Amino acid sequence: MKRNLKTRKNWLNNLKLIRTGVFLFCVSIGINSYCQTPKDYKKHLDNPAPIESLEEANSNPDSVISLRLQKQKLTKFPKEIRQFKNLEVLDLKKNEIDSVPAWIGELQNLRVLVLSKNNLTVLPDEICLLKNLIVFQAGENQLTHFPEGVNNLVNLEFLDLWSNEIEYLPPPIQDLKNLKLLDMRITLTNREIQEAIREMLPDTKIYFSAPCKCGD
Repeated sequence: MKRNLKTRKNWLNNLKLIRTGVFLFCVSIGINSYCQTPKDYKKHLDNPAPIESLEEANSNPDSVISLRLQKQKLTKFPKEIRQFKNLEVLDLKKNEIDSVPAWIGELQNLRVLVLSKNNLTVLPDEICLLKNLIVFQAGENQLTHFPEGVNNLVNLEFLDLWSNEIEYLPPPIQDLKNLKLLDMRITLTNREIQEAIREMLPDTKIYFSAPCKCGD
């Protein structure tokens, strides 16, 4: 047991080094950090043109379709977002948010949800109520698992779980027939789990890093 814990700790330290190395590589060749968002999905992030402040969004809640609050030093998920019932695109990338409220499941029009580069360790089960979600990015957090209800995300096409502490995905993920791209690089998945995920999603393009040997 002690050996496994030590191996896991070493692996996590290596993940941090790999993350830094990939970042420097992407910067050196002048492309978007980590090259994670494929061109086919970037159109969802910028269409329609996003509102970029809560103050502006609060002035007319029913008109808020796309909200981008990147780099706002947010430590909590803004409660004001709950009133934006017509919201389709929500981008909270590069903040310090440590949890997602259960009421996220009320935002039934969401097509795009970006939570990358925060401090999340868990996702609420209610996130799987977002049946219109097409793009979900949660890379570079400290997530250890994904909710069992993932099979309810019937329209999901792009799932980014890059650089998390996830060791496996729940079997219901095999029901995501529309999933085209899954990014699980720099996670704690071992070889057996990686092979199982590929078998569950034979038609999905999947990115893995070298498998973790945490249990060896």
